[in-house]
Amino acid sequence: MLKIIGLKKGLLLTLFLLSLLGFGQCPTGPILFNTQGAIDAFLIDYPDCTELSEFVRIQGSSITNLQGLQNITSIDNTLEITANPQLQDLQGLNNISYIKNLRIMYNEELSSLSGLSSLHSVEMLEFQYLDNLTDFEGLNNLNSIRYIAYIRNLNALNSLNGLNNLNNVGTELNISWNQSLTSIDAIENMQPTYFVIQLNQNLSQCAIETICRRIGIDPLSLSIINNAPGCNSVPEVEAQCQLTITEADFSENLSVFPNPVTSILNIETSNNIFFQKATVYSTLGKLILETLKKQINLETLSAGIYFLEVVTDKGSVTKKIIKQ
Repeated sequence: MLKIIGLKKGLLLTLFLLSLLGFGQCPTGPILFNTQGAIDAFLIDYPDCTELSEFVRIQGSSITNLQGLQNITSIDNTLEITANPQLQDLQGLNNISYIKNLRIMYNEELSSLSGLSSLHSVEMLEFQYLDNLTDFEGLNNLNSIRYIAYIRNLNALNSLNGLNNLNNVGTELNISWNQSLTSIDAIENMQPTYFVIQLNQNLSQCAIETICRRIGIDPLSLSIINNAPGCNSVPEVEAQCQLTITEADFSENLSVFPNPVTSILNIETSNNIFFQKATVYSTLGKLILETLKKQINLETLSAGIYFLEVVTDKGSVTKKIIKQ
């Protein structure tokens, strides 16, 4: 009889320990946090969980902080933070470096993205209906969006500061319906293949380097409409770009040869134009190389069409180059 009791106790203890071990790993299936208690309990229930692969939604009227998620380092799925009326920042997500799809919407008190300082890359980014967000400080280490970025309906947004290190957006950057936005200077190094900038009623200055470059390469890759005067259309923006010398002027004062080219491409300017730098881009707008020299070695490039932007003290011009 004693042996049977001991056996039962041992079996129960084993099952209990196994249940604890299983509970300490990451949950399976879609994860919904709908109360502050659920957020707080996650760190206790899953102390060893660092990498999530399931859809995660944070949505609850009682949620005030995300500290219970402090051990998470990556989410290889969608993280949706939506309809949390008391959430003011994203502290607690500080260790996350990668999120596949990040969607933050309808959080009317969210005024800071602090907590995303470790985030380096996402595949899709969406910010909508965040009435107290004035900029993107907190995303300063984000450098890559593989596909699309949506920045829409952010009524207090006045600049894109915080996105200064974001240099790669794979397909589309969409900036729309941001009524207080006055500056997009922070994204001047970004290189999406398609821009949508529309219905930002106070945005009048869109002639930043990346947009001027895209206009020179492919004006059809931009949709610019119904912003403030100066940024109401692609022709309006083009007029503000730093193309202060016409193509005809450049043909007399600046030459690029040989074209087609097999190895060394030469740039020559007249005495009244001071050469500053040259940049080579692919037909998709991807940066290939940048140089301060007037002789550019293109020998290692694959055959095809490229675009050369020459920057001078009088302005810049983009020329099509054929590599043989």
